[in-house]
Amino acid sequence: MLCDWGGDDTFTCDGFGQGAGMYGVGVLLKGGGNDKYKLFQSGQGYGCTLGVGFLIDRGGNDSYIADDTNIKYPSAQTKEHNSSCAQGAGFGQRRDYIDGVGLAGGIGMLLDLKGDDTYSGGVFSQAVGYLYGIGILDDRAGNDSYTGVWYAQSATAHDAFSLFAEGGGDDTYTSSMHMRLGAAHDFSTSIFLEEGGNDKYLVEGGGFGLALNNSLGLFLEMGGDDQYKGPLSSMAFIDGEKPGRSRGESPTWAAFIDFGGKDTYAGKADGNNSVHRPKTASEFLRSIAVDADEKP
Repeated sequence: MLCDWGGDDTFTCDGFGQGAGMYGVGVLLKGGGNDKYKLFQSGQGYGCTLGVGFLIDRGGNDSYIADDTNIKYPSAQTKEHNSSCAQGAGFGQRRDYIDGVGLAGGIGMLLDLKGDDTYSGGVFSQAVGYLYGIGILDDRAGNDSYTGVWYAQSATAHDAFSLFAEGGGDDTYTSSMHMRLGAAHDFSTSIFLEEGGNDKYLVEGGGFGLALNNSLGLFLEMGGDDQYKGPLSSMAFIDGEKPGRSRGESPTWAAFIDFGGKDTYAGKADGNNSVHRPKTASEFLRSIAVDADEKP
């Protein structure tokens, strides 16, 4: 455990630090100040096998950086970006295609209580889980900005769980590729919860409550005049085996729900409340996209 009770501080490491645990517990507790956290991968609230990692910051305008400019650890998804595994990440070690001896992930959590904060990372950043891992990012207050690439801002794969919770403020979300904002794959669950503020979602690729292959993807926007710029077709998008196939009897569920505010959508449809509607009753039960301001 590292405890620092005040001041404007800078924390820098290559990886496995700033609240990281594997076969143990690692905690970084910061009392306040405008702080900068920087690494390449595996930290800022990271839990691997039988491990727990917590980063808790009690206040200040902070920046959390998982370096994606200098490519040192290219990801399997795209060699142009680093595999970050940071900012609330729980990761297991998948080896079914090597020797069949996999290791389940741990618990990683980043908690920031207040301040105008910035988060940036590459692949797997900002509340992500992989192979039985649990990843949580909770920012309680402030006007915050989040930048990710692929698997970001609550995303999971392979029997994992993620929770992204934003307590309020006017926040901005940016991601450049796929699987973000409540996106889950392969028997996983991802929850994205925005509790208020006038937020901007400037994204590309699939997300906004997306579920693949027997998973649950959930996107919840509780209020505010929000701007959505991205592929509206990915809101509450589902894809998986059809009934009668090997995995077809296990459901795949997705939901996108905006509870209030004068929202704008820019994508395949423009204008407030212009979102995808399922065409059949069975599709509606598995894929729900709703703006609660819409009149009956």
